[in-house]
Amino acid sequence: MQTTDYTEHKLLLQWLIGIGVLIFALIIAWQQNLLGILLDGDRSRLSIIILLAFLVINFHVMSRVITLSRERNITSKVHQLMAEIDNISLIVRKQTVKCCGETIPESLVTRHLRNLAGRLSVNQAGQETGDVQAHLLSALDKRIRGGQKYGWMFADLMIKLGLMGTIIGFVLMLGSVASLQNYDVTTMQDLLHNMSGGMRVALFTTLSGLIAGLILGVQYQFLERHADDLLAEIEELSEVYALPVLLNKNNSE
Repeated sequence: MQTTDYTEHKLLLQWLIGIGVLIFALIIAWQQNLLGILLDGDRSRLSIIILLAFLVINFHVMSRVITLSRERNITSKVHQLMAEIDNISLIVRKQTVKCCGETIPESLVTRHLRNLAGRLSVNQAGQETGDVQAHLLSALDKRIRGGQKYGWMFADLMIKLGLMGTIIGFVLMLGSVASLQNYDVTTMQDLLHNMSGGMRVALFTTLSGLIAGLILGVQYQFLERHADDLLAEIEELSEVYALPVLLNKNNSE
C-alpha cells in the first residue's frame, strides 16, 4: 500500500515562514534607521516606487500561493484515497467527480480527470492512451503555470528600475559638474556634495532594485517548484490509478 507524505497547506506554511523572516528583517532595518537612510538619500524617490511595486507584486504571489496550496491539498486527498483502496471506484460526470464514494471539490485534478474520461470515451481513432494523457498534461501544465507566468517579468522589472535609478544618479552627478563655473573652495565643496548626492541615488536605487528582484525571483522559483510537484502528483495518480479504472470501464461498456 502506497501513501502520500504531503502535509496539508505545506506550500502556504512554507511561504508564511519566508514572509515572517522578511518582515523581521524589515523591522530590524527600520530600527537601525537603514530604511530612513535609504529613502532620505534617494532624491529621485525611485526607491519608494520600487518598494511599493514590490509590496503590490507580493499580493500576487500570495494569491498564487493560496491557489496552488488549495490545488495541492485536493490532489493529495484524491491521491491518498486511491492509494489506500484496492478496488478504486471513480465516477466522472460533467458536474461532479466522485472517488471512492467521496465528492471531490472542483479543481484542476477533477478537470483533468473529466477531460481524460471524455477523451477516452470518444477515442474512436485508436489513438494511444499515452498520447491522450500527454496532450492533456501539456494543457494542464499551462493552466498550472498560467497564473505566475508574469512573475519573472516582475522580478526583472525590479532590477531594471534599479538600473534606471543608476542612470538617474549619474545624470544628477554629472549635471553638477556641467554647471560648474568657479573653482574656489566653496564651489568645490558644493560640487562634491552634489556629486555624492547623485552617487547615493545611483547606489540606493540599484540596491533596492536588486534586493526586490532577488526576493521576488526566489518566491516565483518557489512557486515553480511546487507547480512541478502538483503536476507530477496529478500525472502519477492519473497514470497509476485513474487511467486503468477508466479504461476498464470503457472496455466493459
